[in-house]
Amino acid sequence: MYWTFNPIPNDDIEHGGSTSDDEFENEDQNLAESLVREFLQNTLDALPVGNKATVKFRSQGLDEGFQPDFARKIFEGHLEHARARECHVDFDEVDFDRPTGLVIEEFGTTGLSGPLVNRTEDPAGANWTNFWFVHGKQTKYKGERGRHGLGKRVFSLSSALGTFFGITVRDDGLEEQYLMGQTRLEPHWYGDGGDRHLYRAH
Repeated sequence: MYWTFNPIPNDDIEHGGSTSDDEFENEDQNLAESLVREFLQNTLDALPVGNKATVKFRSQGLDEGFQPDFARKIFEGHLEHARARECHVDFDEVDFDRPTGLVIEEFGTTGLSGPLVNRTEDPAGANWTNFWFVHGKQTKYKGERGRHGLGKRVFSLSSALGTFFGITVRDDGLEEQYLMGQTRLEPHWYGDGGDRHLYRAH
């Protein structure tokens, strides 16, 4: 596994903060409630007709097998960017000697279906690319929840490192596991000398 950070081309437009950040960081918003609501919306959208889903929330720490070496390994190539001053990450909140994480599991859904890499003009059935690569754009249809793709921002806001991972097993009978992670920092400068560039938030 590796992290990919993309520099902003010189002729591209630099975007400011997201309106979804304002929504979830508003003092009247309860982050935990928003996290539960947004996750359950995705679960219900991926629920086959007539099925029942099970959702489990649990904390994972050192006592539950979350090992420091593993935590450091999955963030190799990430922390260098997170330490940029524009990202405002409080590393006093991050203890890699006693890592902790929130694990959310769902059972009984279709999983994240559709192409793993290629985008499609028709978002129907492209749940994988819609979840990981689309923000602030309507990709769902009438009757589905969270149509503008902003709610998923709550997942990275719930992390001290602005990061979350997802693994899915689709209901296609193949039992293949697909894993991906995403970090949402801030547009930031990284590198030295002539190799220093402004990078995107995602």
